[in-house]
Amino acid sequence: VDLDGYLLQRDRWARGNLAVFRLPESPLRRASGLDWRQRIAYFSSLFAYGSGFVRLTMIALLGAVLGLGVLPARVGVFELFALWVPSTVFAITATVALCRGHMRLRESSHYTLVTAEIFARALRCALFPSRTKFKVTPKEGTDTGGWPAVRRLRLVLGLSLLLGAALVWRILGDAHIVALRVLPGIAGPFAIALAVWELARVVQTVRNVGRRRQRRVQFRFPCRLPAALGDPSGSTITATVTDASVAGLGVTVDDAIEPGTMLRLTTAVPGVDARFDFITVDGHARSCRRAPDGTWRVGLQIDAMDDESRRRLVTFCHVVHPWRQLRPRLVWAGPDYMSGVGEMQRREAFDSLDAVSLQLDNILRGHHSLLET
Repeated sequence: VDLDGYLLQRDRWARGNLAVFRLPESPLRRASGLDWRQRIAYFSSLFAYGSGFVRLTMIALLGAVLGLGVLPARVGVFELFALWVPSTVFAITATVALCRGHMRLRESSHYTLVTAEIFARALRCALFPSRTKFKVTPKEGTDTGGWPAVRRLRLVLGLSLLLGAALVWRILGDAHIVALRVLPGIAGPFAIALAVWELARVVQTVRNVGRRRQRRVQFRFPCRLPAALGDPSGSTITATVTDASVAGLGVTVDDAIEPGTMLRLTTAVPGVDARFDFITVDGHARSCRRAPDGTWRVGLQIDAMDDESRRRLVTFCHVVHPWRQLRPRLVWAGPDYMSGVGEMQRREAFDSLDAVSLQLDNILRGHHSLLET
């Protein structure tokens, strides 16, 4: 999905979830039937939407401290190490623990900055009803990166520019180049260190957003399927489909194929009944790149396919493949098939796979070419 669709979906989730504060049947109320532990757990999930506002406030506050020399609060060294250091360590530890297996610490910081503006804007829905019209979240799209993508973070960019200017102004003041109110004690070095850290995270986020290129219109689902690939001259070669979508296929071949070459590909995809069904697609090579193992990776854009092939391909991409991801123990693994199916279904699946191999072999031998049907 492109960045606009990504942000739109999270904006809808935030506004919808925060609206439960105003509902009579809110799970946060005693009348909901939940005990106090369940209500706290539910509130913690909603409280996470405030992280964007806190991050933006932190950037603005650092800018005010460095630029104006005004401290929002005074605290001694003992209180700093007794309160701030433990809370910071606990927050980082909790973030690492909760994000384990999903995202790393720097990725969670990137996520907070990318969603900071939309989550901060959605906080109003906890008090006032949203007047935004419903928008269907796009499930496909492309990103060109650069300034069109970076400008989606306009509030983060604006506050970061002010923080950067305040940091430069503070450094000039400490060098006695300009007159500026002095920050007492360790407040000056501490605020400068925090500002440098925040600006470094913002720069990394802007870099990631600006350099991201989403050229595929639809998500491609990884796979490994044997295939037969034919061209207009009548020659047929073996190939392996490495990813699939309704818009195109990733194909691995032994020899290079000129981009723009018209191709017809025949393969078989597993269905919901564990049987392999043939599909045939017509398309052209959009790209051809050499892989590290010496093979060639061909990007095949689908131009046409019959309705039955399209139905089978959609079923594989959006039904069978997600089912395999949710049940990793019940998938094809070489000669061992899922243990959760009956012996008859297991035998039918292997018969189907044998038929696929036999028919693809016949295609390559030229006995009955499906490429000409």
